[in-house]
Amino acid sequence: MSEQLAYELVPHGIEVTVIQPGGYPTKVWVNRNAYTGALKARSDAALLAAYAPFTRGMGTEDGSGRSADPMDVPMAIAEIMAMPAGKRPLRRAVHPGNKPQEAINRVSAEVQVAWLGGGALGPLVKAVHD
Repeated sequence: MSEQLAYELVPHGIEVTVIQPGGYPTKVWVNRNAYTGALKARSDAALLAAYAPFTRGMGTEDGSGRSADPMDVPMAIAEIMAMPAGKRPLRRAVHPGNKPQEAINRVSAEVQVAWLGGGALGPLVKAVHD
């Protein structure tokens, strides 16, 4: 929805940035563990074994190994607001460590420009992703 909003507002000089926070040491892990633990309990053992590196810790992560500071988010927002107009990113990953969504964001932008860039909305799509 935010990306669509960016396309709609770019002709008016209004920029939209999607903040992508990572995992923070909060109680969100309690619910995640309940759901993933239940999924693991009803999953076929052969499937769990086939994806052992990913399924081994299902239902056990408590977030305590996460080093993100919740203040990272408002600090990133302040940095983006201070950027010159036209230089603000569409998406901003905000957390320390590996940011796999950055590669996904690049590919998504390339595909959107390739698919939509030559059409009637092409100038808007290109303006958002430039």
